[in-house]
Amino acid sequence: LHREGRAQAGRDAEDLREPEVSIEDEVEATLARAQLVELPWSPVSLRVRCLHVLPENPGADRRFVLLHGNPSHLGHFARTIPFLAKEAEVLAFDLPGFGGSDAPEGPLDLDFLADVTLAMLDHFGMKGPVDVIGQSHGGAVAQTFLARHPERGRSGILLSTMGYPAHASMRVAMIP
Repeated sequence: LHREGRAQAGRDAEDLREPEVSIEDEVEATLARAQLVELPWSPVSLRVRCLHVLPENPGADRRFVLLHGNPSHLGHFARTIPFLAKEAEVLAFDLPGFGGSDAPEGPLDLDFLADVTLAMLDHFGMKGPVDVIGQSHGGAVAQTFLARHPERGRSGILLSTMGYPAHASMRVAMIP
């Protein structure tokens, strides 16, 4: 009887679970919600694919910007965005040269990508300090952004990223 009760409890718990959604479906749904914004940039404008989500809780005052790695796109954060958006404003975008964003002429160096991050925050009126989450190459962008614009950063959360000085092989790879 005890085993039967446990088995029934397990089946009842399974009935309450939401159906599994594949990560591929979540990424596709996230990218479908994204929009292209045009940033004024010299000498031409820069089109950036992004997803800006307001918090579910209207009293929330935290803001996050999510910076993906290389090679990737904003869909990398498909499961993170809805979680954070429960209590915070969230901005994720394809860094220039990745995903659905333009690849401008010239180097895609960290200073340029940090400036694009600032322009994206300004475009969406995210004026207060933000929590910057950067994964891999996006972590290097996050560090550069926070170093160049400390007044705009609340915190930096770095996931599997690089630091400085980079390993010698990375420094050699960056030589033009």
